[in-house]
Amino acid sequence: MLLAVGRQESFLGPLPHPAHFAAYDETLPGAADRLLSMAEEQGRHRRRAETRGQWLAFLVGITVAGGGVLVASTGNPIPGTITTVSAPAVLLAVYVLASRQRDRD
Repeated sequence: MLLAVGRQESFLGPLPHPAHFAAYDETLPGAADRLLSMAEEQGRHRRRAETRGQWLAFLVGITVAGGGVLVASTGNPIPGTITTVSAPAVLLAVYVLASRQRDRD
């Protein structure tokens, strides 16, 4: 009788499974440290990009809302009010949805 035994591992994350780090250093000395450095740099980059995106969204929201106030003050209260209210509402909705997606990832 022939018996086959198999093993499968999976690991989800930005870095290899901790048990595999030693194998990286055996293959190429210093490779595990380089992988950690890459992950740290990627984290810093992502945080900077998210911060810039939040500031840009804030500036766009303020600009559009200000434009809505200007439109309303020039005799067009309905379009001005719609613009003033909808700009922050849309940006808030996008932020909330993106936060939920990021939390899932």
